[in-house]
Amino acid sequence: MAATLRLGQRRRRATHDQPNVVEIRPSLFSGATPYENLGLDARKAVNNSRVTRNYVYKAPKRPDGYGQHGGRRPKHLPWQATGWKKMGIWKKDRKVEMWLKWSVNQSNQERTNFGPAKRVVMRRFKLQRQARKNRRFQLEQISRTRMEAQAANHGMKYGFLKNAFKENYVILNRRTLSELGIYDQNVLTTVIEETVPDWRERVEATNTDSKKTYSIEELDSLALPYLETQYPELYTDACIRFNRQVTDWGIEYTIDSGTDEKAWADLIAQTPELANFQIPDHWTQDSNKQEEEVPLEAYFAPKDEELDRQYRQYMGEVRKLQANREEELESGKSPKDLGLREEPLTRDAWFEGKPQSWL
Repeated sequence: MAATLRLGQRRRRATHDQPNVVEIRPSLFSGATPYENLGLDARKAVNNSRVTRNYVYKAPKRPDGYGQHGGRRPKHLPWQATGWKKMGIWKKDRKVEMWLKWSVNQSNQERTNFGPAKRVVMRRFKLQRQARKNRRFQLEQISRTRMEAQAANHGMKYGFLKNAFKENYVILNRRTLSELGIYDQNVLTTVIEETVPDWRERVEATNTDSKKTYSIEELDSLALPYLETQYPELYTDACIRFNRQVTDWGIEYTIDSGTDEKAWADLIAQTPELANFQIPDHWTQDSNKQEEEVPLEAYFAPKDEELDRQYRQYMGEVRKLQANREEELESGKSPKDLGLREEPLTRDAWFEGKPQSWL
């Protein structure tokens, strides 16, 4: 701009009496107003463009601009959009570009306008920082909880294990040790054994309470009433087979229910494991899933209609079905026509030596 102004001044002095058209192209963010092809002489063009020899800029404030200023140019300071600054003429523009670079995914003024964009971006950065801090704290708590569980499995407190690692110069951090306990338990046990050789004796000392054992009679007294509440027509429905098998570790109770005998015969031909009261492997899901140990008295507690609303509704439907069957039997229909056994079974059928079969 300075070169253009000087050129305009020289042409004005050289041709003072002849009007000239002067093209003034202000630099970016200078505040000058361009007057092109207006037929004005250089003097009027300079005066009307609000640019003087002393660089007195008084541009009107614009809502989309970066500010205004007035006054003479200090000799030792460069011009910036909001005033004369020491850091160069493009400091404000660099700052605007920096903030607008992070607002491209925002909308409306929060994307294009510098002020709202800066506020929203700053808020987003603070939230992201807090989220990273919370996530880091959460991961630390998870790894600590896992190591406390691993230390308890090896018969000691986590503080004792931590000091043992420090004394034996084990430089693995807590997160690495916790992941070892998940992905390779044997490796973690080896590391613990090198630092605490007597961890097995500690486990035996801490496991003073032995698990309760049940006799065969106690298991039957818990499981059979529970199964009878689960299957109200267990002894009368002709499409139900049940068996009981005593093993070296406990008792297996098997109940097979279906629509008719032929369907079960076809299914057993496809999956022979069912004939031996076993579940096919491809039916099993989450076979290695760990579940919390629950006392058998709580697990096999019989359903109570007064406490369980859904079970009460279910038993109401069962009683209606049984009443309808009684009416049909009185009308002359046979139990086989209604899908019932000719002679209802009792609980003693569980203890018969010959297993029930669909074949």
